[in-house]
Amino acid sequence: MNIISTPLYISTTRRCNLSCEYCHLPKDKRDSYICDEGKLLYTVNRLVREIELNDIVYQTVVLHGAECTTLSIETLSLLCNKLSRIALIVSLQSNMLKFADLEYTLDFYNKLDDPTYISIGAS
Repeated sequence: MNIISTPLYISTTRRCNLSCEYCHLPKDKRDSYICDEGKLLYTVNRLVREIELNDIVYQTVVLHGAECTTLSIETLSLLCNKLSRIALIVSLQSNMLKFADLEYTLDFYNKLDDPTYISIGAS
């Protein structure tokens, strides 16, 4: 197994639930973008399959975007579970609005195969 120390970043969406003045995405792009979660899952499945075939494991895979928690909780947890097969740590870069809701947080963690591989960074 080859462990890659450089993080693998995956941009999940351009949607966001905030309107920060410093954001690099124009507001009309954030508000009008609809993520095709099926295509995202398909792409990540293909990526994971190829990485597994090459016997590679990343130290960290980071899910970001404008805000990854704008994905459905089912899609986000599926992504984390799938990516945990090729990463020691799956990190979510989030503005933390959804995680401030205890019910959302518990629901998210309960959908994970093993929540010990998850890291959440606030931005």
